Amino acid sequence: MRSVSLCAALFAAVVVAQEPTCRLEGRVLDPLQQPVANAELTASIDGEVVAHTHADGCGLFVFGRLPQRVVTVRATGDGPVVGAAWLDLLGLDRQFALLTAEPARAVRGRVCDHDGRPVAGAWLVSAPTDDRLLAVAGVLTRTGDDGTFTLEQVPIGANFVRVWAPGFACAQHDIGGTDDVDLACTLDGPAREQRRFELLGAPPAVLASARLVVAATRAGRPLPLPPPLRQTAAVDGAFVVDGWPVDDALTARLTLAGGAWPGTIAVPADRSGGRHVFSFVAEPPCVRGRVPAGTLPDGTWLVAEPIEAPGRRSFGRVAADGRFALPAPAAAGQRFALRALHPDWRLFCSGAEAGGVWWYDTVDPEHERELALAPAQRVRVRVQRHDGTPAAGCRVHLIRGDAWSPAFSELPEHEQVESIAIGWTGTDGALELHGLNLPDDVELHCVAEGADGYAVHTLRTAAEPRLDLGSLRLDPGAALEVRLVGDATHPVAGAVARVMDNGRGPNRIRTLVCDRDGRARITGLPPGNYLVMGNGGAETVGLGPGAVRVVELAPRGN
Repeated sequence: MRSVSLCAALFAAVVVAQEPTCRLEGRVLDPLQQPVANAELTASIDGEVVAHTHADGCGLFVFGRLPQRVVTVRATGDGPVVGAAWLDLLGLDRQFALLTAEPARAVRGRVCDHDGRPVAGAWLVSAPTDDRLLAVAGVLTRTGDDGTFTLEQVPIGANFVRVWAPGFACAQHDIGGTDDVDLACTLDGPAREQRRFELLGAPPAVLASARLVVAATRAGRPLPLPPPLRQTAAVDGAFVVDGWPVDDALTARLTLAGGAWPGTIAVPADRSGGRHVFSFVAEPPCVRGRVPAGTLPDGTWLVAEPIEAPGRRSFGRVAADGRFALPAPAAAGQRFALRALHPDWRLFCSGAEAGGVWWYDTVDPEHERELALAPAQRVRVRVQRHDGTPAAGCRVHLIRGDAWSPAFSELPEHEQVESIAIGWTGTDGALELHGLNLPDDVELHCVAEGADGYAVHTLRTAAEPRLDLGSLRLDPGAALEVRLVGDATHPVAGAVARVMDNGRGPNRIRTLVCDRDGRARITGLPPGNYLVMGNGGAETVGLGPGAVRVVELAPRGN
């Protein structure tokens, strides 16, 4: 058991060090681009809330220290309204997020068994069923002793509501519309859908301490799970996810006393039954190696994640002599990616696959890697409004000159422009894109887009570690307000509109969600022609510098 505690100790040391963190700033706006004052915000990882905060009177908020993992941020406010964002904070010391708060409502009801008896302690989960990013804004609650429940801040429009309790089959209800909903939910038993995981070869003491940690995704987006399913102990030697629909994909990992077991099992949607197996080994594998001493500063973070389940990360630090060891993110023989979280260096190893800032290899507990480092580059820019004040929440792209031109020419509808790097300016208007591997002597466009306007700066790359673009001032953009109208059978509150530009810009399709009056607004648009679609209608409009246009769309036939 000595070797079992080795990686556990490494993992525990990482936890004590709290892992690398990111300062997340942001703003909550309504569909008309007005601030949502005093909104309540939560940040969660794999459905577990890790931080709370509130927005100020201007809709601005700050999470001071979030783990550099994939984080779901959810905002709720009076109205009621709800917004969400799904962010990967890896390698970022600071990030900015814009959340659009959409109209919401309450779902109330009662859960009973097939004999009409109330089911106390049943769990209910709701989430939107369309393709909006708000689909990450899942809601979780539990019934009281009398079987009643209230799901607060459920987005209006199409959602599903799932009801789960131990020993019952999960029930699902699909809801729509814009008003509060009353549901009568009936649970039948026993559960029919089951996923079973086993840890083979583990001593009884190890098995008793092990917990299976499960995360669910629906259409690639995280979905909160009832806590009894999110983390379970072994029963009769197996960990069972019982009664949850196989419509969702699952990722499962094991934790032991004091640490995480390497390897993650990914179970795709619509697959149940069979056995999913973790294999116990006396010494959990670690990723060990060395970089040239004196290159990476003592304490520089390294991160490893499995190829098959990205986001399941393990962290470790580089020592003063260049050595490192961190828990393997995958089982022996499985592929993983490794990265140094330093703005000026990227890992490199001849004979191994390397791409961008990631270095790829196979977990081999017996092998100590000798890694080289290649210089990485930083690009700094400060974005200002046309009056010289900082432009917060501005999206900045670095794009190859041969992939995009500022001229707004016609393109096929679905053609997109690939960015070398993307980032968001903070509240001071500043942004640093780092860890880059830019092509040498190539023309790049630095494109800034935000609610306050747009700007393009052209540069030529050079073999320099740091490129400072100085201040980039935005030109005032055009404003477009969309109004979706219909008859009594076609409610437009919360409806989705899409605005597509016909130019070669990096952000060609913008999705807008309307307020309760069917209105949404977008500002800062570059001049050009735009196709506005929604509510079954479509219209093309031309926007000049500083123009303000209102487009009203009705269903065809009205």
